[in-house]
Amino acid sequence: MKRVQYDLNFKLDIIRKGKEIGNYTAEARQHELDPKISSKVLEKSRLSNSSTL
Repeated sequence: MKRVQYDLNFKLDIIRKGKEIGNYTAEARQHELDPKISSKVLEKSRLSNSSTL
């Protein structure tokens, strides 16, 4: 099985939509993605935002 590298904008869009509905993993599943992807991207975005403060 070949690994797929998703575009950063696509990942952030899933995070944005997940924030709107309040469930990140459900949004990832709607796009047939592993929910771990959304949690990893969310964690990275939180870390990068806290380092710039």
